[in-house]
Amino acid sequence: MTTLLAPPPPPDANHRWAVGTQSLTFVDTSRRTPAAGGDPGEGSRSLPTVIRYPVDGPASGAEAAGGAGSHLGHPFPLIVFAHGYDITPGVYADLLHAWASAGYVVAAPSFPRATAGGPLDEGDIDNQPGDLSFVITQVLVAPALAGLVDSARIGVAGHSDGASTTAGIGFDSCCRDGRVAADAVMEGDKHSYPGGAWFPAGPAPALLVIQADHDVLNPPALGRAVFDGASSPKYLLSLVNAEHLQPYTSDAAHLKVVEAVTTAFFDRYLKGRTASVAAMKSAAEPGLATLSAG
Repeated sequence: MTTLLAPPPPPDANHRWAVGTQSLTFVDTSRRTPAAGGDPGEGSRSLPTVIRYPVDGPASGAEAAGGAGSHLGHPFPLIVFAHGYDITPGVYADLLHAWASAGYVVAAPSFPRATAGGPLDEGDIDNQPGDLSFVITQVLVAPALAGLVDSARIGVAGHSDGASTTAGIGFDSCCRDGRVAADAVMEGDKHSYPGGAWFPAGPAPALLVIQADHDVLNPPALGRAVFDGASSPKYLLSLVNAEHLQPYTSDAAHLKVVEAVTTAFFDRYLKGRTASVAAMKSAAEPGLATLSAG
């Protein structure tokens, strides 16, 4: 398998790369997959993962399977994305592509009991923060990604149940992963993880909560509770006249805002670009979104 080489960092925050992809499957033999929907389960957890990453070439909507960067340079920050329940990561392809084009390695695993088309068990969310930590570890040591990922600059993002998963890995004592420096929670809540407590003392990642005002599946008060419980730095992006899924997939106007604000958020807390806070504020277009900080 080709070893990928990272292009050098861009001269400015507006640079966009072409995007390459790899499909890898990570298997955690230390934890099991529970029975569900007539499936007896198994003694391990299989996590098929699509990796998107910057490659040399003009930015476009296309993605090159197996494409490799052509220059040596500094590695890129990592974002691990957690999809929602009874859906696939591919539904969020435009958003994940935007992050990769902006200079991030983006890993999107399919969860064993939350992926559309397979046996479903929403209670398996209890295991998903562990899945994310496992994927982070495996991406950092994958030979196919050698030289591409900066192990010191790691973020997570998720939607719906996936957002509750990323909230857990960032802010619940059950599952806190100290490698995570930036955490985007999109339509999530404070799930009751076994043995955990929310917002324990100690270091925590920077937080961006995104919440649609017309979300009936995850009402705004739930996202607000995640924001209120966290310490600074934290941001709340409220989407105006928006629903649960569409701002992250098919609602082009809100998706543009989400892409811009999340990219600026990760630029600030994974790339150290202090000017990106102003970019977050300017991307929250009046009539579409408002941004508050804490």
